[in-house]
Amino acid sequence: MASVRTNGVTFNTTAGAKTVVLTSAIGDLWIVIGAETGVTTTPTLTDDQTGGTYTLITSALKNTSADKQFAWVRNNLFTSAVSTTVTYTPSGDTGGGLCVIAVAGMSRYGLDAIRQNAKQENQASGTPTCTFTFNALPANLYIGSVHDATNGNSVAQPSGWAELQDTGYNSPTTGLEVTSEDSDQAVSGTTITWGGAAASAFSAMALELDTSRILAPLLVHGQQYMRSRA
Repeated sequence: MASVRTNGVTFNTTAGAKTVVLTSAIGDLWIVIGAETGVTTTPTLTDDQTGGTYTLITSALKNTSADKQFAWVRNNLFTSAVSTTVTYTPSGDTGGGLCVIAVAGMSRYGLDAIRQNAKQENQASGTPTCTFTFNALPANLYIGSVHDATNGNSVAQPSGWAELQDTGYNSPTTGLEVTSEDSDQAVSGTTITWGGAAASAFSAMALELDTSRILAPLLVHGQQYMRSRA
């Protein structure tokens, strides 16, 4: 079963590039949540290992489109255990950073690893809620994030989810909460609802990772057939 193995964060009021250093495990898939204030252009994201490129999954605006958060997926699984530096580079920001999430037990990577995503943008107040297009599959793994204008984001994670990070800074006042669920029990239906109201303007994102296995083609009497997903 896929699970969040570890995570790391750098999130502060300093403008410019930020880094997170984590040690990979063989087979890791890395998901990155980034957020910035003062600008809404998409930062670049790379790491310093072979195959260290990422694809943007989605993004969500907050604070009347003045700030933005992002989600990326690594385009390859790690093939060795190695100290890895992930570099997030915005342009013209007033602060921000990234949370790197190492997911173990995945066979899919890149956008093939993302079954669906949802977001909520430019909310003045209320309880963060993201609505998927399709019913969630309980066996899959889920990642959520809330980007708001409160230092030390005060939003409680959805019931049954684990909080990975809850961090922020004061100039401008900003918070980022990142959460995950991999227990096979806490997700059903199409709606992901956080455990309480945000204390300030916010955006929210939710990702469903496809944890099914990729199976090799099956040869029958010399003909190749693709097996269905596990």
